[in-house]
Amino acid sequence: MKTLLHSAEILLRALVGALFVYAGSTKIADPRAFADAIHAFHVLPVALIDPLAVSLPIFEVLVGLSIVLGWRLRENALSAALMTAVFLAVLIQANLRGLDTDCGCFGPGEWTALRSVPPIVRDLALLAGTLFLRLCRPAPG
Repeated sequence: MKTLLHSAEILLRALVGALFVYAGSTKIADPRAFADAIHAFHVLPVALIDPLAVSLPIFEVLVGLSIVLGWRLRENALSAALMTAVFLAVLIQANLRGLDTDCGCFGPGEWTALRSVPPIVRDLALLAGTLFLRLCRPAPG
């Protein structure tokens, strides 16, 4: 059982971490498009959109790399879970308000396979994965 859990953790770290690295790196490549996607949700003051469009993707890449490497896994999985929960809340509120927006999750170069899954479903699965990674290791000491 312990070996199965360890194998699942390694596979999930690779998948979740790679998704965060991919998502962040595509947005780093085109921060204007990401800023436009953020603006379309109408949830932030305009003054915060550009700084977020530049800083959030860098944070996503760093968290993703840390998860892949297993460095401070519990903390980075929690960061990823919190980001994902916020992304999910923004998507849900936009849906409830009837906004037809591109989520901007994976930037303008989103893989076709990622586009085939509704963003809310994708984020729910990602949230489950990040929470599993957070909880799969006991807290130190």
